[in-house]
Order: sequence, then C-alpha cells, then structure tokens
Amino acid sequence: SMQGPSEAIRRIIKKTRYIFCASPDYLKRFGIPQKPMDLVHHLYITHAMRQPDDVLEFGDLQLHLDPYLRINDAWAMLKCALNGMGIVKMHDYIVKESLQAGHLVEILNSYSQKEYDIFLYYMPNRYLSPKIRHFIDFLLTKLKNKE
Repeated sequence: SMQGPSEAIRRIIKKTRYIFCASPDYLKRFGIPQKPMDLVHHLYITHAMRQPDDVLEFGDLQLHLDPYLRINDAWAMLKCALNGMGIVKMHDYIVKESLQAGHLVEILNSYSQKEYDIFLYYMPNRYLSPKIRHFIDFLLTKLKNKE
C-alpha cells in the first residue's frame, strides 16, 4: 500500500470495499453471474492501473480474466458500466449513489471483498497553510456526508 513519508501524520478517513456491479440492462442481456468463475463469460472492464489488471482474488481463488476494456479512470469506468457496457469492480463510495438509484446492481455480493482503509497523509508542520488545512477539513466533511 502507498506510504507517506515516515514523519507524516496518517488519519484513517473512512473504510471502503470493492463492489462488483453492472447495469440492469447489461444483466438482462448477459445474465447475472452467480459465482466468480462466471465472470470468465462476461464483459469485464478493468482499471488499467491495477496491478495486475486481469486477475481477481476471491479468498483462495485467483481468477484470470481477459478484460474487454482497460480504462485508467474510475469515473470513465463508472460511465461505461452505467451505459451497459460491462461489469466493473469499483470502490463502494464511487458506485453508492448509482446503486441506490437502481442504475447499477451489485453482483456476487456473497463473495464480498475485504474492507480497505482510506488514509489521508499530511506533514506535522505547525505552519500548515490555511489553504491546506481548509482542504483537509473540506475532504473530511465531504467524505463524512457520503456515509
């Protein structure tokens, strides 16, 4: 995981987990995967920056996929999923509103992924500029409201 400099102050600002999801339209056309292996027969959209970007882990199972699309931007992946182009694995806070609105449907949730901490790192400088301090406060408030 990414580490800040050793003297940096680290705050956990929230927890996240990955969610597999697709649009109702996609699932109507291609069916709903019931188990991880089913993903092999689906259009899987992956984040190109994930290393490796073609392997999924479910407990002890390592699943090798042939991604249909590789995109290096989470919001672009979300757009593709909303447009019925395939299945994505995204952080819960990115897809939360789409799931609540029914624009995306969570799949394989009985194989749910482990939770990760999201950290905010900043240097313990007494002279933290007001601009940075405001940014940190803004970030914390924004993330709290997303709960």
